[in-house]
Amino acid sequence: MTYHEGRNGKFLVLPSGVKGENNWTVVKKNAVRLVRE
Repeated sequence: MTYHEGRNGKFLVLPSGVKGENNWTVVKKNAVRLVRE
């Protein structure tokens, strides 16, 4: 995973074969679960 910051915002870039599911919370905070495709 790498971090990228540009004109469109800040991003965590996932490696090939990994996707993020963004409908999670951890300790009442938004979270992204990483899963293999």
